[in-house]
Amino acid sequence: MPFLFLTRQVSSALFGCRSLYFYFAINTTHRQEDKLVVPKTVVFPYEKGDAVWVVREGKAAIQTVTKGLETGTDVVIEEGLQPGDRVIINPKLEGLKEGKKVAG
Repeated sequence: MPFLFLTRQVSSALFGCRSLYFYFAINTTHRQEDKLVVPKTVVFPYEKGDAVWVVREGKAAIQTVTKGLETGTDVVIEEGLQPGDRVIINPKLEGLKEGKKVAG
């Protein structure tokens, strides 16, 4: 198991100057390569599954997706997106609807 060591210099009138050592054990439980990952905040419930907003030909569109492994902030998209797809980061934008022109 790899370890990450951090050193911090602490100054105290009572104890003088000391170095405190902290360590964190880093344990890899899952590793996936060549997967598409998006922030969890862009995925929303849609019909009987999940979806994200994407930009297709300059317009907003709903794209259904199949989620995979999730972390606290991100989710792997197993199906529904391709490399290069442009995902709208804020799915709660006022006035966002399918077919609406999207800048950028």
